[in-house]
Amino acid sequence: MIISKQERKWLWIFCLVVIVLTTIPYFIGFSAQNDQWVYTGFLFGLEDGNSYIAKMLIGQSGFWLFRTPYTIEPQKGFLAFLPYLLLGKLASPPDVHTQLVVLFHVFRWIACLCYIWATYDFISVFISQPAYRRLGTILAVFGGGLGWLSLLGVSHWWRDGLPLDFYSPETFGFLSILGLPHLAMARALLLWGLARYLRPRAYRNKVLSVLVNDGGWLALGFFQPLTIVVGGVVIGTHLVYQTISFLLLKKHNPNIIIWQNIRHDFWRALWAGFFALPFLIYNFLSFYFDPFLSSWQKQNLILSPPPKDYFLAYGIIALFSLVGLVSIIRKRLAEEYSLVWLWLMIFPVLAYAPYQLQRRLPEGVWTAWIVLALVGLENIRSKWKMIGYGILSTMLVSAILLLIGGIGAVSTPGLPLFLKRSEVEVFKFLYENAPADSVVLALHSTSNAIPAWAPVRTLVGHGPESIHLAEVLPKVKEFYSNFDRPEEQKQFQRNYHIRYVFCGPEEADYGSCMFDEKVGLNLIIEMNEYKLFEFVEMEDK
Repeated sequence: MIISKQERKWLWIFCLVVIVLTTIPYFIGFSAQNDQWVYTGFLFGLEDGNSYIAKMLIGQSGFWLFRTPYTIEPQKGFLAFLPYLLLGKLASPPDVHTQLVVLFHVFRWIACLCYIWATYDFISVFISQPAYRRLGTILAVFGGGLGWLSLLGVSHWWRDGLPLDFYSPETFGFLSILGLPHLAMARALLLWGLARYLRPRAYRNKVLSVLVNDGGWLALGFFQPLTIVVGGVVIGTHLVYQTISFLLLKKHNPNIIIWQNIRHDFWRALWAGFFALPFLIYNFLSFYFDPFLSSWQKQNLILSPPPKDYFLAYGIIALFSLVGLVSIIRKRLAEEYSLVWLWLMIFPVLAYAPYQLQRRLPEGVWTAWIVLALVGLENIRSKWKMIGYGILSTMLVSAILLLIGGIGAVSTPGLPLFLKRSEVEVFKFLYENAPADSVVLALHSTSNAIPAWAPVRTLVGHGPESIHLAEVLPKVKEFYSNFDRPEEQKQFQRNYHIRYVFCGPEEADYGSCMFDEKVGLNLIIEMNEYKLFEFVEMEDK
Protein backbone atom coordinates (compact mmCIF):
# COMPACT_ATOMS: atom_id res chain seq x y z
CA MET A 1 0.00 0.00 0.00
CA ILE A 2 2.71 2.43 -1.07
CA ILE A 3 1.46 5.82 -2.23
CA SER A 4 3.97 7.81 -4.22
CA LYS A 5 4.65 11.53 -3.99
CA GLN A 6 2.96 12.04 -7.37
CA GLU A 7 -0.17 10.25 -6.13
CA ARG A 8 -0.28 12.40 -3.01
CA LYS A 9 -0.02 15.52 -5.17
CA TRP A 10 -2.95 14.32 -7.27
CA LEU A 11 -4.94 13.62 -4.12
CA TRP A 12 -4.46 17.15 -2.80
CA ILE A 13 -5.49 18.64 -6.13
CA PHE A 14 -8.53 16.35 -6.33
CA CYS A 15 -9.54 17.25 -2.77
CA LEU A 16 -9.38 20.93 -3.67
CA VAL A 17 -11.49 20.36 -6.79
CA VAL A 18 -14.13 18.44 -4.83
CA ILE A 19 -14.30 21.06 -2.09
CA VAL A 20 -14.63 23.89 -4.60
CA LEU A 21 -17.28 22.12 -6.68
CA THR A 22 -19.38 21.19 -3.67
CA THR A 23 -19.07 24.68 -2.18
CA ILE A 24 -20.17 26.59 -5.29
CA PRO A 25 -23.93 26.05 -4.67
CA TYR A 26 -23.60 27.23 -1.08
CA PHE A 27 -21.63 30.29 -2.17
CA ILE A 28 -24.37 31.11 -4.66
CA GLY A 29 -26.97 30.67 -1.93
CA PHE A 30 -25.25 33.12 0.39
CA SER A 31 -24.73 35.55 -2.50
CA ALA A 32 -28.46 35.42 -3.29
CA GLN A 33 -29.42 36.80 0.13
CA ASN A 34 -31.05 40.21 0.06
CA ASP A 35 -33.14 42.55 2.20
CA GLN A 36 -36.06 40.12 2.10
CA TRP A 37 -34.44 36.69 2.34
CA VAL A 38 -31.82 34.91 4.47
CA TYR A 39 -30.11 31.71 3.28
CA THR A 40 -30.30 28.73 5.65
CA GLY A 41 -26.97 27.29 4.48
CA PHE A 42 -28.30 23.99 3.11
CA LEU A 43 -29.18 22.42 -0.24
CA PHE A 44 -31.18 19.37 0.84
CA GLY A 45 -32.48 17.71 3.97
CA LEU A 46 -33.30 21.04 5.58
CA GLU A 47 -34.99 19.43 8.59
CA ASP A 48 -31.82 17.52 9.46
CA GLY A 49 -29.65 20.51 8.51
CA ASN A 50 -31.42 22.75 10.99
CA SER A 51 -31.09 20.04 13.63
CA TYR A 52 -27.29 19.98 13.12
CA ILE A 53 -27.08 23.73 13.64
CA ALA A 54 -29.35 23.35 16.69
CA LYS A 55 -26.92 20.77 18.09
CA MET A 56 -24.04 23.17 17.51
CA LEU A 57 -26.02 25.87 19.29
CA ILE A 58 -26.41 23.51 22.25
CA GLY A 59 -22.63 23.32 22.42
CA GLN A 60 -22.33 27.07 22.02
CA SER A 61 -24.65 27.45 25.00
CA GLY A 62 -22.16 25.56 27.18
CA PHE A 63 -23.47 21.98 27.18
CA TRP A 64 -21.31 18.88 26.66
CA LEU A 65 -24.07 16.28 26.52
CA PHE A 66 -26.74 16.21 23.83
CA ARG A 67 -30.32 17.08 24.71
CA THR A 68 -32.60 17.54 21.75
CA PRO A 69 -34.47 20.87 21.68
CA TYR A 70 -37.33 19.36 19.66
CA THR A 71 -39.29 18.03 22.62
CA ILE A 72 -40.17 18.93 26.20
CA GLU A 73 -39.77 15.35 27.41
CA PRO A 74 -37.29 15.08 30.32
CA GLN A 75 -33.78 14.12 29.25
CA LYS A 76 -30.68 13.10 31.18
CA GLY A 77 -28.24 14.05 28.46
CA PHE A 78 -26.47 11.68 26.09
CA LEU A 79 -22.92 11.50 24.74
CA ALA A 80 -23.79 11.92 21.07
CA PHE A 81 -23.23 14.36 18.21
CA LEU A 82 -20.05 15.44 20.00
CA PRO A 83 -18.40 16.89 16.84
CA TYR A 84 -21.31 19.30 16.43
CA LEU A 85 -21.35 20.25 20.10
CA LEU A 86 -17.60 20.92 20.02
CA LEU A 87 -17.84 23.01 16.87
CA GLY A 88 -20.55 25.10 18.49
CA LYS A 89 -18.13 26.12 21.24
CA LEU A 90 -16.07 28.00 18.65
CA ALA A 91 -18.89 30.50 17.99
CA SER A 92 -19.70 33.59 20.00
CA PRO A 93 -22.08 36.57 19.66
CA PRO A 94 -22.96 38.43 17.56
CA ASP A 95 -24.43 36.64 14.53
CA VAL A 96 -23.95 33.18 16.03
CA HIS A 97 -26.07 31.41 13.42
CA THR A 98 -23.86 32.54 10.53
CA GLN A 99 -20.77 31.40 12.42
CA LEU A 100 -22.33 28.00 13.06
CA VAL A 101 -23.20 27.53 9.40
CA VAL A 102 -19.64 28.47 8.38
CA LEU A 103 -18.21 26.05 10.96
CA PHE A 104 -20.52 23.35 9.61
CA HIS A 105 -19.03 23.78 6.16
CA VAL A 106 -15.47 23.87 7.49
CA PHE A 107 -16.31 20.51 9.06
CA ARG A 108 -17.64 19.40 5.69
CA TRP A 109 -14.36 20.38 3.99
CA ILE A 110 -12.33 18.43 6.55
CA ALA A 111 -14.64 15.44 6.12
CA CYS A 112 -14.16 15.67 2.33
CA LEU A 113 -10.39 15.52 2.75
CA CYS A 114 -10.56 12.52 5.07
CA TYR A 115 -13.12 10.72 2.93
CA ILE A 116 -11.02 11.06 -0.22
CA TRP A 117 -7.74 10.05 1.42
CA ALA A 118 -9.30 7.11 3.25
CA THR A 119 -10.97 5.88 0.06
CA TYR A 120 -7.68 6.08 -1.82
CA ASP A 121 -5.89 4.24 1.00
CA PHE A 122 -8.48 1.46 1.06
CA ILE A 123 -8.46 1.02 -2.72
CA SER A 124 -4.65 0.98 -2.67
CA VAL A 125 -4.69 -2.12 -0.47
CA PHE A 126 -6.06 -4.07 -3.45
CA ILE A 127 -5.19 -2.03 -6.56
CA SER A 128 -1.55 -1.32 -7.46
CA GLN A 129 -1.88 0.85 -10.56
CA PRO A 130 -2.23 4.58 -9.71
CA ALA A 131 -4.49 5.22 -12.71
CA TYR A 132 -7.07 2.72 -11.44
CA ARG A 133 -6.73 3.99 -7.88
CA ARG A 134 -7.59 7.48 -9.13
CA LEU A 135 -10.52 6.22 -11.16
CA GLY A 136 -11.85 4.33 -8.16
CA THR A 137 -11.58 7.40 -5.94
CA ILE A 138 -13.42 9.54 -8.49
CA LEU A 139 -16.20 6.94 -8.67
CA ALA A 140 -16.35 6.69 -4.89
CA VAL A 141 -16.85 10.46 -4.61
CA PHE A 142 -19.04 11.28 -7.62
CA GLY A 143 -20.43 7.90 -8.63
CA GLY A 144 -24.11 6.96 -8.55
CA GLY A 145 -26.53 4.56 -10.14
CA LEU A 146 -29.27 4.87 -12.71
CA GLY A 147 -31.18 7.47 -10.75
CA TRP A 148 -30.80 10.04 -13.50
CA LEU A 149 -33.13 7.93 -15.66
CA SER A 150 -35.98 8.97 -13.35
CA LEU A 151 -35.92 12.34 -15.11
CA LEU A 152 -36.74 10.62 -18.40
CA GLY A 153 -40.21 9.53 -17.35
CA VAL A 154 -39.45 6.21 -15.65
CA SER A 155 -39.60 7.35 -12.02
CA HIS A 156 -42.17 4.60 -11.36
CA TRP A 157 -39.28 2.12 -11.43
CA TRP A 158 -38.33 3.26 -7.93
CA ARG A 159 -40.29 3.14 -4.70
CA ASP A 160 -42.07 6.46 -4.28
CA GLY A 161 -40.43 7.55 -7.54
CA LEU A 162 -37.21 8.56 -5.81
CA PRO A 163 -33.90 6.81 -6.63
CA LEU A 164 -31.34 6.05 -3.94
CA ASP A 165 -28.90 8.41 -5.68
CA PHE A 166 -30.90 11.39 -4.47
CA TYR A 167 -31.65 10.52 -0.84
CA SER A 168 -29.40 7.75 0.51
CA PRO A 169 -25.90 8.91 1.57
CA GLU A 170 -24.91 5.41 2.68
CA THR A 171 -25.66 3.84 -0.73
CA PHE A 172 -23.11 5.97 -2.61
CA GLY A 173 -21.04 8.84 -1.22
CA PHE A 174 -21.69 12.15 -2.91
CA LEU A 175 -24.57 13.22 -0.66
CA SER A 176 -22.35 12.79 2.39
CA ILE A 177 -19.64 15.12 1.17
CA LEU A 178 -22.24 17.54 -0.18
CA GLY A 179 -24.06 18.05 3.09
CA LEU A 180 -23.63 15.31 5.73
CA PRO A 181 -20.08 15.66 7.06
CA HIS A 182 -20.44 13.35 10.06
CA LEU A 183 -21.40 10.50 7.72
CA ALA A 184 -18.51 11.29 5.36
CA MET A 185 -16.11 11.29 8.31
CA ALA A 186 -17.59 8.05 9.63
CA ARG A 187 -17.01 6.31 6.29
CA ALA A 188 -13.46 7.65 6.19
CA LEU A 189 -12.75 6.14 9.61
CA LEU A 190 -14.41 2.87 8.60
CA LEU A 191 -12.28 2.54 5.47
CA TRP A 192 -9.12 3.51 7.30
CA GLY A 193 -9.94 0.97 10.01
CA LEU A 194 -10.45 -1.82 7.46
CA ALA A 195 -7.31 -0.83 5.56
CA ARG A 196 -5.23 -0.94 8.76
CA TYR A 197 -6.81 -4.27 9.68
CA LEU A 198 -5.62 -5.71 6.36
CA ARG A 199 -2.31 -3.82 6.12
CA PRO A 200 -1.31 -2.40 9.51
CA ARG A 201 1.38 0.25 9.58
CA ALA A 202 4.49 -0.62 11.56
CA TYR A 203 6.08 1.79 14.03
CA ARG A 204 8.93 1.29 16.46
CA ASN A 205 6.67 2.32 19.31
CA LYS A 206 4.03 -0.38 19.86
CA VAL A 207 1.64 2.00 21.57
CA LEU A 208 1.79 4.36 18.58
CA SER A 209 1.21 1.41 16.24
CA VAL A 210 -1.92 0.40 18.10
CA LEU A 211 -3.25 3.97 18.23
CA VAL A 212 -2.68 4.60 14.52
CA ASN A 213 -4.04 1.24 13.38
CA ASP A 214 -6.97 0.87 15.75
CA GLY A 215 -7.63 4.16 17.54
CA GLY A 216 -9.86 5.33 14.71
CA TRP A 217 -12.55 2.88 15.81
CA LEU A 218 -12.99 4.89 19.01
CA ALA A 219 -13.23 8.14 17.04
CA LEU A 220 -15.79 6.48 14.76
CA GLY A 221 -18.13 6.12 17.72
CA PHE A 222 -18.33 9.90 18.08
CA PHE A 223 -19.36 10.40 14.46
CA GLN A 224 -21.68 7.45 13.75
CA PRO A 225 -21.71 4.58 16.28
CA LEU A 226 -23.74 2.33 13.98
CA THR A 227 -20.85 2.28 11.50
CA ILE A 228 -18.79 0.45 14.13
CA VAL A 229 -21.31 -2.39 13.81
CA VAL A 230 -20.77 -2.43 10.04
CA GLY A 231 -17.01 -2.68 10.50
CA GLY A 232 -17.41 -5.40 13.10
CA VAL A 233 -19.66 -7.49 10.86
CA VAL A 234 -17.29 -7.15 7.90
CA ILE A 235 -14.21 -8.07 9.95
CA GLY A 236 -16.06 -10.86 11.75
CA THR A 237 -17.22 -12.37 8.45
CA HIS A 238 -13.66 -12.17 7.13
CA LEU A 239 -12.25 -13.93 10.19
CA VAL A 240 -14.86 -16.70 10.02
CA TYR A 241 -14.07 -17.25 6.34
CA GLN A 242 -10.33 -17.41 7.00
CA THR A 243 -10.79 -19.87 9.86
CA ILE A 244 -13.03 -22.17 7.84
CA SER A 245 -10.65 -22.03 4.87
CA PHE A 246 -7.73 -22.94 7.11
CA LEU A 247 -9.56 -25.88 8.69
CA LEU A 248 -10.56 -27.23 5.27
CA LEU A 249 -7.05 -26.92 3.87
CA LYS A 250 -5.22 -28.15 6.96
CA LYS A 251 -5.93 -31.82 6.30
CA HIS A 252 -4.47 -31.74 2.78
CA ASN A 253 -1.84 -29.03 2.94
CA PRO A 254 -0.88 -27.86 6.43
CA ASN A 255 0.41 -24.31 6.14
CA ILE A 256 1.71 -22.61 9.26
CA ILE A 257 2.00 -19.29 7.43
CA ILE A 258 -1.73 -19.19 6.81
CA TRP A 259 -2.42 -19.90 10.47
CA GLN A 260 -0.02 -17.16 11.52
CA ASN A 261 -1.83 -14.70 9.27
CA ILE A 262 -5.17 -15.66 10.78
CA ARG A 263 -3.75 -15.30 14.28
CA HIS A 264 -2.46 -11.82 13.47
CA ASP A 265 -5.85 -10.86 12.02
CA PHE A 266 -7.56 -12.03 15.20
CA TRP A 267 -5.25 -9.91 17.33
CA ARG A 268 -5.88 -6.85 15.17
CA ALA A 269 -9.62 -7.47 15.39
CA LEU A 270 -9.36 -7.75 19.19
CA TRP A 271 -7.50 -4.44 19.41
CA ALA A 272 -10.11 -2.81 17.19
CA GLY A 273 -12.82 -4.22 19.45
CA PHE A 274 -11.00 -2.91 22.51
CA PHE A 275 -11.40 0.64 21.18
CA ALA A 276 -14.87 0.22 19.66
CA LEU A 277 -16.79 -1.87 22.18
CA PRO A 278 -16.97 0.63 25.06
CA PHE A 279 -18.86 3.11 22.92
CA LEU A 280 -21.16 0.41 21.56
CA ILE A 281 -21.90 -0.85 25.06
CA TYR A 282 -22.59 2.70 26.24
CA ASN A 283 -25.02 3.27 23.35
CA PHE A 284 -26.77 -0.06 23.85
CA LEU A 285 -27.28 0.44 27.58
CA SER A 286 -28.36 4.06 27.12
CA PHE A 287 -31.00 3.28 24.52
CA TYR A 288 -32.20 0.26 26.50
CA PHE A 289 -32.57 1.84 29.94
CA ASP A 290 -33.20 5.52 29.19
CA PRO A 291 -36.96 6.06 28.56
CA PHE A 292 -36.39 9.11 26.38
CA LEU A 293 -33.75 7.45 24.19
CA SER A 294 -35.87 4.33 23.94
CA SER A 295 -38.81 6.40 22.63
CA TRP A 296 -36.51 8.20 20.22
CA GLN A 297 -35.17 4.90 18.88
CA LYS A 298 -38.68 3.57 18.25
CA GLN A 299 -39.53 6.64 16.16
CA ASN A 300 -36.29 6.64 14.20
CA LEU A 301 -37.10 4.45 11.20
CA ILE A 302 -34.72 4.35 8.21
CA LEU A 303 -35.78 1.28 6.23
CA SER A 304 -34.24 -0.09 3.07
CA PRO A 305 -36.10 0.18 -0.23
CA PRO A 306 -37.13 -2.89 -2.24
CA PRO A 307 -34.29 -4.96 -3.81
CA LYS A 308 -35.22 -3.53 -7.20
CA ASP A 309 -34.06 -0.09 -6.06
CA TYR A 310 -30.67 -1.49 -5.07
CA PHE A 311 -30.43 -3.27 -8.41
CA LEU A 312 -30.98 0.04 -10.20
CA ALA A 313 -28.38 1.60 -7.93
CA TYR A 314 -25.64 -1.00 -8.30
CA GLY A 315 -26.58 -2.72 -11.57
CA ILE A 316 -23.93 -1.07 -13.75
CA ILE A 317 -20.99 -1.47 -11.42
CA ALA A 318 -22.11 -5.01 -10.52
CA LEU A 319 -21.39 -6.08 -14.13
CA PHE A 320 -17.79 -4.92 -13.82
CA SER A 321 -17.54 -6.39 -10.31
CA LEU A 322 -18.69 -9.77 -11.63
CA VAL A 323 -15.93 -9.69 -14.25
CA GLY A 324 -13.50 -8.80 -11.47
CA LEU A 325 -14.66 -11.67 -9.29
CA VAL A 326 -14.28 -14.16 -12.14
CA SER A 327 -10.77 -12.84 -12.80
CA ILE A 328 -9.86 -13.21 -9.13
CA ILE A 329 -11.06 -16.82 -9.06
CA ARG A 330 -9.20 -17.69 -12.25
CA LYS A 331 -5.96 -16.19 -10.92
CA ARG A 332 -6.44 -17.86 -7.52
CA LEU A 333 -6.50 -14.51 -5.73
CA ALA A 334 -9.73 -15.09 -3.83
CA GLU A 335 -7.89 -14.98 -0.51
CA GLU A 336 -6.21 -11.65 -1.27
CA TYR A 337 -9.55 -9.99 -2.15
CA SER A 338 -11.67 -11.94 0.31
CA LEU A 339 -12.71 -8.98 2.45
CA VAL A 340 -14.31 -7.08 -0.44
CA TRP A 341 -16.18 -9.96 -2.06
CA LEU A 342 -17.33 -11.20 1.34
CA TRP A 343 -18.59 -7.68 2.07
CA LEU A 344 -20.65 -7.84 -1.12
CA MET A 345 -21.98 -11.27 -0.21
CA ILE A 346 -23.32 -10.06 3.15
CA PHE A 347 -24.69 -6.85 1.64
CA PRO A 348 -28.28 -8.24 1.36
CA VAL A 349 -28.12 -9.40 4.98
CA LEU A 350 -27.05 -5.94 6.11
CA ALA A 351 -29.58 -4.12 3.95
CA TYR A 352 -32.53 -6.16 5.18
CA ALA A 353 -31.53 -6.99 8.74
CA PRO A 354 -34.49 -6.83 11.16
CA TYR A 355 -33.46 -3.43 12.48
CA GLN A 356 -35.17 -0.04 12.30
CA LEU A 357 -32.07 1.62 10.79
CA GLN A 358 -31.42 -1.12 8.26
CA ARG A 359 -30.69 1.27 5.36
CA ARG A 360 -27.68 2.57 7.30
CA LEU A 361 -26.04 -0.87 7.52
CA PRO A 362 -24.76 -1.11 3.90
CA GLU A 363 -22.56 1.91 4.73
CA GLY A 364 -19.29 1.73 2.78
CA VAL A 365 -20.22 -1.24 0.58
CA TRP A 366 -20.09 1.13 -2.40
CA THR A 367 -16.29 1.13 -2.06
CA ALA A 368 -16.22 -2.69 -2.11
CA TRP A 369 -18.20 -2.66 -5.36
CA ILE A 370 -15.68 -0.22 -6.80
CA VAL A 371 -12.63 -2.33 -5.86
CA LEU A 372 -13.95 -5.42 -7.64
CA ALA A 373 -15.09 -3.31 -10.60
CA LEU A 374 -11.55 -1.94 -10.97
CA VAL A 375 -10.21 -5.48 -11.01
CA GLY A 376 -12.74 -6.29 -13.73
CA LEU A 377 -11.75 -3.22 -15.74
CA GLU A 378 -8.09 -4.17 -15.45
CA ASN A 379 -8.77 -7.62 -16.86
CA ILE A 380 -11.03 -6.89 -19.83
CA ARG A 381 -9.49 -6.72 -23.27
CA SER A 382 -7.98 -3.44 -24.39
CA LYS A 383 -10.49 -2.92 -27.20
CA TRP A 384 -13.32 -3.05 -24.64
CA LYS A 385 -11.73 -0.74 -22.09
CA MET A 386 -12.90 2.48 -23.73
CA ILE A 387 -16.44 1.15 -23.81
CA GLY A 388 -16.04 0.28 -20.15
CA TYR A 389 -14.89 3.80 -19.33
CA GLY A 390 -17.85 5.19 -21.24
CA ILE A 391 -20.31 3.04 -19.31
CA LEU A 392 -18.74 3.96 -15.98
CA SER A 393 -18.86 7.64 -16.87
CA THR A 394 -22.67 7.49 -16.84
CA MET A 395 -22.38 6.90 -13.11
CA LEU A 396 -21.29 10.53 -12.68
CA VAL A 397 -24.54 11.92 -14.07
CA SER A 398 -26.45 11.79 -10.77
CA ALA A 399 -23.82 13.88 -8.98
CA ILE A 400 -23.84 16.42 -11.82
CA LEU A 401 -27.62 16.64 -11.58
CA LEU A 402 -27.45 17.14 -7.83
CA LEU A 403 -24.98 19.99 -8.26
CA ILE A 404 -27.01 21.61 -11.03
CA GLY A 405 -30.22 21.15 -9.07
CA GLY A 406 -28.63 22.63 -5.98
CA ILE A 407 -27.41 25.68 -7.89
CA GLY A 408 -30.87 26.15 -9.40
CA ALA A 409 -32.56 25.82 -6.01
CA VAL A 410 -30.50 28.58 -4.39
CA SER A 411 -30.13 30.97 -7.33
CA THR A 412 -33.51 32.57 -6.62
CA PRO A 413 -34.40 33.14 -2.94
CA GLY A 414 -37.51 31.38 -1.73
CA LEU A 415 -38.85 28.81 0.70
CA PRO A 416 -37.76 26.43 2.09
CA LEU A 417 -33.99 26.97 1.62
CA PHE A 418 -34.38 30.66 2.44
CA LEU A 419 -36.25 32.30 5.29
CA LYS A 420 -37.92 35.69 5.31
CA ARG A 421 -35.66 38.23 7.00
CA SER A 422 -38.58 39.35 9.15
CA GLU A 423 -38.93 35.83 10.50
CA VAL A 424 -35.21 35.65 11.22
CA GLU A 425 -35.42 38.90 13.16
CA VAL A 426 -38.02 37.31 15.43
CA PHE A 427 -35.73 34.30 15.89
CA LYS A 428 -32.87 36.62 16.82
CA PHE A 429 -35.12 38.34 19.34
CA LEU A 430 -35.65 34.94 20.95
CA TYR A 431 -31.89 34.35 21.05
CA GLU A 432 -31.29 37.67 22.79
CA ASN A 433 -34.25 37.70 25.18
CA ALA A 434 -35.72 34.26 25.82
CA PRO A 435 -34.43 32.36 28.86
CA ALA A 436 -32.59 29.17 27.89
CA ASP A 437 -34.82 26.13 27.39
CA SER A 438 -37.98 28.24 27.15
CA VAL A 439 -40.71 26.40 25.24
CA VAL A 440 -41.85 28.05 22.00
CA LEU A 441 -45.02 26.93 20.25
CA ALA A 442 -45.08 26.86 16.44
CA LEU A 443 -46.04 24.50 13.64
CA HIS A 444 -43.68 21.81 12.44
CA SER A 445 -41.52 23.60 9.83
CA THR A 446 -41.16 26.73 11.98
CA SER A 447 -40.42 24.61 15.04
CA ASN A 448 -37.68 22.90 13.08
CA ALA A 449 -35.96 26.22 12.33
CA ILE A 450 -36.31 28.02 15.67
CA PRO A 451 -33.80 25.90 17.72
CA ALA A 452 -31.20 26.52 15.00
CA TRP A 453 -31.40 30.24 15.81
CA ALA A 454 -32.15 30.34 19.55
CA PRO A 455 -31.40 27.95 22.46
CA VAL A 456 -35.05 27.22 23.15
CA ARG A 457 -37.25 24.15 22.92
CA THR A 458 -40.22 23.32 20.73
CA LEU A 459 -42.90 20.64 20.94
CA VAL A 460 -42.40 19.41 17.37
CA GLY A 461 -39.96 20.07 14.53
CA HIS A 462 -37.96 16.90 13.92
CA GLY A 463 -39.41 13.50 13.06
CA PRO A 464 -37.27 11.16 15.20
CA GLU A 465 -36.32 13.64 17.95
CA SER A 466 -39.81 15.04 18.62
CA ILE A 467 -41.12 12.40 20.98
CA HIS A 468 -44.78 11.43 20.46
CA LEU A 469 -44.85 13.60 17.31
CA ALA A 470 -47.94 11.89 15.88
CA GLU A 471 -49.82 12.68 19.08
CA VAL A 472 -48.53 16.20 19.74
CA LEU A 473 -48.61 17.73 16.24
CA PRO A 474 -52.43 17.59 15.87
CA LYS A 475 -52.73 19.28 19.26
CA VAL A 476 -50.41 22.07 18.12
CA LYS A 477 -52.55 22.65 15.04
CA GLU A 478 -55.66 22.55 17.21
CA PHE A 479 -54.24 25.29 19.44
CA TYR A 480 -54.06 27.72 16.52
CA SER A 481 -57.53 26.81 15.26
CA ASN A 482 -59.23 27.04 18.68
CA PHE A 483 -59.38 30.84 18.58
CA ASP A 484 -62.92 30.76 20.00
CA ARG A 485 -61.99 28.43 22.90
CA PRO A 486 -59.50 30.35 25.03
CA GLU A 487 -59.81 28.07 28.05
CA GLU A 488 -58.65 25.08 26.01
CA GLN A 489 -55.73 27.09 24.67
CA LYS A 490 -54.80 28.12 28.19
CA GLN A 491 -54.95 24.53 29.40
CA PHE A 492 -52.76 23.41 26.51
CA GLN A 493 -50.21 26.05 27.51
CA ARG A 494 -50.16 24.79 31.09
CA ASN A 495 -49.88 21.14 30.06
CA TYR A 496 -46.84 21.77 27.86
CA HIS A 497 -45.19 24.63 29.83
CA ILE A 498 -45.30 26.95 26.83
CA ARG A 499 -43.85 30.42 27.33
CA TYR A 500 -43.89 31.83 23.79
CA VAL A 501 -46.26 31.43 20.84
CA PHE A 502 -44.95 32.12 17.35
CA CYS A 503 -47.31 33.18 14.61
CA GLY A 504 -46.36 33.41 10.94
CA PRO A 505 -48.20 32.77 7.66
CA GLU A 506 -48.22 29.01 8.24
CA GLU A 507 -49.69 29.33 11.72
CA ALA A 508 -52.14 31.98 10.56
CA ASP A 509 -53.58 29.49 8.07
CA TYR A 510 -55.14 27.68 11.04
CA GLY A 511 -56.58 30.84 12.58
CA SER A 512 -56.25 34.60 12.66
CA CYS A 513 -53.64 34.61 15.49
CA MET A 514 -55.91 37.15 17.18
CA PHE A 515 -55.96 35.48 20.57
CA ASP A 516 -58.63 36.15 23.17
CA GLU A 517 -57.36 38.14 26.16
CA LYS A 518 -58.42 35.24 28.38
CA VAL A 519 -55.59 33.17 26.91
CA GLY A 520 -53.11 35.51 28.59
CA LEU A 521 -50.91 36.23 25.57
CA ASN A 522 -49.00 39.46 25.18
CA LEU A 523 -47.60 40.53 21.80
CA ILE A 524 -43.90 41.29 22.39
CA ILE A 525 -42.56 41.66 18.84
CA GLU A 526 -44.09 42.01 15.39
CA MET A 527 -42.08 42.01 12.17
CA ASN A 528 -44.39 42.31 9.18
CA GLU A 529 -46.44 39.09 9.06
CA TYR A 530 -44.46 37.44 11.91
CA LYS A 531 -45.48 37.84 15.54
CA LEU A 532 -44.23 36.50 18.84
CA PHE A 533 -46.46 36.31 21.90
CA GLU A 534 -45.55 35.62 25.51
CA PHE A 535 -47.82 34.19 28.15
CA VAL A 536 -48.21 36.83 30.83
CA GLU A 537 -49.41 34.27 33.38
CA MET A 538 -46.84 31.52 33.54
CA GLU A 539 -47.69 28.31 35.35
CA ASP A 540 -45.19 28.94 38.13
CA LYS A 541 -46.73 32.32 39.05
